[in-house]
Amino acid sequence: SVCGSGVVNMVGDYKVCIDEATAFLNVAKSCIDSIGEFLSGKMYPFAVNASFSCELFIKAIMIKQSPTQEFSRGHDLKQLFDALDDKDRTAIRSAYNKKCSKPLDELLDESSKAFEDWRYALEKGVSICVTGIIAFAEALQEYNKAI
Repeated sequence: SVCGSGVVNMVGDYKVCIDEATAFLNVAKSCIDSIGEFLSGKMYPFAVNASFSCELFIKAIMIKQSPTQEFSRGHDLKQLFDALDDKDRTAIRSAYNKKCSKPLDELLDESSKAFEDWRYALEKGVSICVTGIIAFAEALQEYNKAI
């Protein structure tokens, strides 16, 4: 279907989306198990997997809240988060704030395109807040379990 903004929505399966988001988060966390390994080459897979897990957890919320199981396309975490209902954003923000002192809006401004940017990190300089993106993913995961 096409929304008024011209954005095409997709239809998804909530359980599949949650399972995949969890798998990507687990891979991201495995990359930071050893700081030596992390610093010697696992930063890229960490950032890609952590940010993609956030994307999928947000899309799972959209699927769950939609009577037609629709979610917005795209990888931009800030746009996807902003597309959620106020009550969803408020609950997620509260859970995130208990895990991380970095303001969520600041994290989203810095990391909204992390999935895209980190896949091509060899081409340009990139950065990511490791604790912030994990805190966001975990807050999203917890919220999905609660809804």
